[in-house]
Amino acid sequence: MPISYSEDWYACQHYSSRSGSGIVQVTFHTAEGAKTNASLANWLGNPDSQVSYHASVDDERGVVARYVDSDMKAWSQAGGNPFCLSVCFCAFVAWSSSEWRAHDNMLQNAAAIARTFCDWYGIPITALSASQAQSGARGISQHVDGGTGWSNHTDCGPNFPEAYVLDLMRGTVSQPQPPQPQAGVNMCISSAVDPDGGIHYAGLDENGSVIYFPPGWENWGRIDTSQSGAVSGTGISIDKNWLVTLTYTNGSKKPCKYYHVFRSPDAWVWSAVGNITAR
Repeated sequence: MPISYSEDWYACQHYSSRSGSGIVQVTFHTAEGAKTNASLANWLGNPDSQVSYHASVDDERGVVARYVDSDMKAWSQAGGNPFCLSVCFCAFVAWSSSEWRAHDNMLQNAAAIARTFCDWYGIPITALSASQAQSGARGISQHVDGGTGWSNHTDCGPNFPEAYVLDLMRGTVSQPQPPQPQAGVNMCISSAVDPDGGIHYAGLDENGSVIYFPPGWENWGRIDTSQSGAVSGTGISIDKNWLVTLTYTNGSKKPCKYYHVFRSPDAWVWSAVGNITAR
């Protein structure tokens, strides 16, 4: 299931009645300027903006900003307003795939509120084509799908990971298989569950490098490009404060570990038992 979240409501006067139209789509947007919910709220609260969304998300994990009640029409996509619920990322159309995936908190938040909207209104978690979105089909759309009738916008951009967000909404994000190790490397894939119920994996690659695969990553990744040659590992634990600890045995058969607060911008910290310096 998607992560749990809380809602911060902001005053916004830009909304109107749906005039009897049914709600059939959740539509994703990008703010193209505001980088936080608070910044976006300042703009939406301006009488001159004439814009609103039902919700927006930024990088603060587990927090969703709300502006317009879901039963009312937000002013976000012209001809699509009567039958859509709008969720805006504090993001940019120009973002690369890697930039989007660096904002996993934002993607997780969007999946959570979008899933809530889908549950409330019986909307299937299915990506719509442009023609389907414009014809009022039931499912998930992006602003770009509306064409000229929705003001001819291009968000969320060509690199938006829509399939990943929909998998988050469904709770079906999968983990690919790890690489095969070289002979002599005792590779034990371990896992641990974080405070939100997400599964994190750890192991060694074919070169004896510590690799890690947490929720939100597309594949395994090395956490320290200078480290290799481990002969056993990797164990993993996660405490209530999201401190992730990875343990392994290096080429000198000494116990070592890395630790890092999940999604912190700080680098992983290495330490070892005893007076050794080889990683």
